[in-house]
Amino acid sequence: MGKVKTIARRSFLIGSAAVLGGVAFGVWRAKTPYTNPLLKRLGEGEAALTPYVKIDASGVTLITPRADKGQGAYHVQAALIAEELDVTLEAVKIDPGPPDRAYWTQRSQLRQPSLTRLKRALCKTL
Repeated sequence: MGKVKTIARRSFLIGSAAVLGGVAFGVWRAKTPYTNPLLKRLGEGEAALTPYVKIDASGVTLITPRADKGQGAYHVQAALIAEELDVTLEAVKIDPGPPDRAYWTQRSQLRQPSLTRLKRALCKTL
């Protein structure tokens, strides 16, 4: 049988510190919020409360940065937005959105507003 190799205390402490530092950095980076990329390009009478919903006088624009692979996700999301904001489905436009770092992650790290704020912004613009 082979001889079991032991780990020196100093090597264990250095390795543990490196792992802990990597975990701490990963948690910090995952919790760092991104800015809303739609706020940079807003015109007069437009409101962007989340990075995925922009409201203006012509209706609601839904930003969908990921590709629809034939399941009808664009239509379902547009129907949900139309239902919640009490607008017609024709008033909801689908846009792939601007290329921005906020859309690179799997889940959005931006603060999501309440539905009442969305409805208030829609009433102001229409």
